[in-house]
Amino acid sequence: MKNRYSTSGQANEHWKLLKWLPCLLLLLIGMSGCQQETLDKEEQEVSGQGVTYTFQLPANWKAITNYEEVYGRLAVFGAEDTRSKSGMSVLIFPKESAEQENFGETTRKELAQKNGYSNPEDVYMKEYTVNDSVAYKFTFQTQFNGAKKWAHYYCIFSEHGILQILYYSADDTNYEDRVKTIDASIETVKETGFDEESAQTATVESEEAIRFQTSNYEVTINGLATTVGEEGTSLLVLRYSLKNSGDEAIAANSWEEKIQLIQEGELLKKGTLSKDAVSYELTELLDSGSQMVEPGKEGEGIVLYKLISEEATTLKLDTALESEQTSYTLNIPASEK
Repeated sequence: MKNRYSTSGQANEHWKLLKWLPCLLLLLIGMSGCQQETLDKEEQEVSGQGVTYTFQLPANWKAITNYEEVYGRLAVFGAEDTRSKSGMSVLIFPKESAEQENFGETTRKELAQKNGYSNPEDVYMKEYTVNDSVAYKFTFQTQFNGAKKWAHYYCIFSEHGILQILYYSADDTNYEDRVKTIDASIETVKETGFDEESAQTATVESEEAIRFQTSNYEVTINGLATTVGEEGTSLLVLRYSLKNSGDEAIAANSWEEKIQLIQEGELLKKGTLSKDAVSYELTELLDSGSQMVEPGKEGEGIVLYKLISEEATTLKLDTALESEQTSYTLNIPASEK
């Protein structure tokens, strides 16, 4: 009987396949590795409030230098996708600036209200851990720069700070693949440094009175509070005093148009007090702001802004105002109950 394995031609063909099999396996493994290379090899480092973090961007994303113009002065880093109209920003806040208890559900409700969701559960939320730090992810549709985007908002409570990363992802055919690389990027976030002295300095600066002046007046913002505005809006209250150092009478609130308040990259609009929920003191201060102040005299008042959220806010000064800084970070006080 002829042995079916004894044919020399067949034996040689089997031997050839076995000989090249290891090479084919190595080639396939190499190709698989290339396909799974979803992150940029370079590690990014960002710092703020005395805390330093590192992370890797998704592949094909590049850092931008004008991130403050795009995302506001609170941003410490920004980047964009070179293959789509997508972008991201990074913000860092002190650990004490947000309560972690009930943070997920509270933030979810705020995001739903702000972005037109009638049901907060329609905003995707996930609580998990990133390198031993508690993390939250929220996904929702929103408008950014006049276009509809998917927003992926991550908040990471590390040992010494809170890192917030917001990705605006284009609403295109690659959305689902893009979010996988974004999630992979977040998994690389680590707190790598903490400078207690810098953190204390940042906190002290935010609590001090803010002073600026022109040749005609000197203004001191000496109080921050929150209150309820019309239709239940949350208002930021800036209390101020003005000294008239000029030669003519001026209104106490004549400087108000020379500042801008920016929160989450958006300019805050002026607000109106709710007649049902406001204190007599606030009403009086609002009225006194419109009163004329004679030369050498002082006046006081309040200015109101509609808040977008409870996140820290940047107060930006006009170039006509003289001050130690061109902008200041305002930590929003707890909401009035």
